[in-house]
Amino acid sequence: MKNKTLIIALDGVSSKDFFNFYNSGKIPNIKSFFDDGLIIENLVSTYPSDSATCYPLITHNLKLSEREEIGQMWYKRKNQQFMYLWDFLPMFHSRVKKVKIASVFKGYKKTLIIGMLEAKDAGFYIPPFHVVFGLNISKLGITYDNIVLKSIPQLFNYFDTIIFSSFSADHLLHSYGFEDLETSIKNMDEKIGYVTNKLKDKLNIFIFADHGNSPLKGKFSLSDVLRENGYNLTRYLRLKKDVAVVTNLLNYAFIYTKDDPENILNIFRKYPQIGVAASKDKKNNSIIVSNSNGRARIFRDKEKFCYINEEGNPLEYKECFKEENFNNIESKKNKSFNIRLTKEEWLKKSLNCRFPYAVIRIYEAFENKNCGDIAVSFDNGYCPNFSFILGGRLKFTSRWPTFYYNHGGLERDQILSFLIANGKDIKSERKKFALLEDLYLIFKNYFDCIK
Repeated sequence: MKNKTLIIALDGVSSKDFFNFYNSGKIPNIKSFFDDGLIIENLVSTYPSDSATCYPLITHNLKLSEREEIGQMWYKRKNQQFMYLWDFLPMFHSRVKKVKIASVFKGYKKTLIIGMLEAKDAGFYIPPFHVVFGLNISKLGITYDNIVLKSIPQLFNYFDTIIFSSFSADHLLHSYGFEDLETSIKNMDEKIGYVTNKLKDKLNIFIFADHGNSPLKGKFSLSDVLRENGYNLTRYLRLKKDVAVVTNLLNYAFIYTKDDPENILNIFRKYPQIGVAASKDKKNNSIIVSNSNGRARIFRDKEKFCYINEEGNPLEYKECFKEENFNNIESKKNKSFNIRLTKEEWLKKSLNCRFPYAVIRIYEAFENKNCGDIAVSFDNGYCPNFSFILGGRLKFTSRWPTFYYNHGGLERDQILSFLIANGKDIKSERKKFALLEDLYLIFKNYFDCIK
C-alpha cells in the first residue's frame, strides 16, 4: 500500500492543555509518533475564535473581510436580520451566500471527509457527529471517534486521504469539564497508536485544533445591562436607543446600534466581566478598544498596525514589550505608549500576552461589513447568558445548558491552538508560532508535493 494521508481536526483544544498532556506522558503514542515531525506549538486562531469563523480561513484561504458572515451568530445589516450559523442547524445555511471557490482539499485523488462541512467538496462526505446524534448525548462523541479511527486502516483500502473532524473534545469540555477532555484526548492517543501500528510507516498524519477553550466561573448578561441603561432590544434599528444584540453561549457578542457606540463603551467600562469591548471610530479611521483597565486606539499606517493607549492599559501589553517601545520621554511621563509593528512583529511580540495578536484580530473583525458596531470579548470566567430571540426581541433566558469551559473570545487559552504532523512526506521542524490561516498553505504545499 502506498503512503496515505490522515488529517484529524480537533474542535476546541488549547495549546496549553494539549502540550500539558503531550509533555507529561499522558498521550505516549502521539508523542512517540510526532516528536520528530512538524510541531507548531501556538497556532493563533481568529476572532471570534469559533469553528464557523475558523474553518473557512483554513479550507478556502478566505479573509474574514471577504465573507458575509462573522461568527456562529451575527446580524445581517442589509436585511436587519439575525443569522444563525451553527453547523448543527443546517436549515439556516441556505440564507448565507455560498463560497464558490474550491476547498484546499479538492482534487487530490480519492478523499473521504468526515464531519468537516467546509471541505465536503473534496470527496465523499459524512456529516459530523452532532448532526447525526445531537448535542444532548455528547458523551457518545468518544464512541463515535472510536468507530471512525478503528475503521481507518480498512477505509484506506478505498481512499487515499481521510479528513476527520472530531467534535468530542470541545463538546465534552463545554458540558462536563476538564476530566472529560482528558478522557477524550487519551482515547484519541490510544486509537492513534492502533492506526500507526496497523499501517506502520505508510501513513502521513496531521492533527490540529481550530481554537482553544478556557474555564468559566459565571454568566453575564449584556442584554440586562443595556436595558437597565434605557436601550431597546429589537431587530429593526429605527431609533437612537434601538440595539440588536447578538449573543450565544460562546465568549463573544456583537451589538448593532444607531446610538454613538462611545456611549455603550462607557457603560461597559464599569464591568470587569467584559474583557475587551471595541468599536470603529469612522471619523478618525481607527478602532477604539476599551475595558475596565483603560482605553486605547488601533489604526493602520501603511504596513504598520498601531496601538496607542489613551488611558490605562486595556490590552495589558505594556508588560509584554521591551522598554525601547516606550522610548518617548513624554510617553514615560504620561504613562502612555505607542506601539507600531507589522503583522509579523505583532505575532511574535504579543504571543505571551493575555491577548495574543489581538490588535490584528480586532482590526480584521471590523473589516467585515457585518461586524457589530461594538464587538465584545468576555473576560475569562464569564460567558453571556443564552437568550432565545423571537422576532428580534428578547423573550426569555435559558438556564440550560451549563458550560464549564468556553471559547470565542480574544484571550490566550481561547485563541491559541496547535498543529502536529509527521510521516514520510513531512519535513521535521519545530515552530513556536504560526497563524491559523497558514494551515491553508501547509496543506496546499503538502498535497501538491505528493500529487
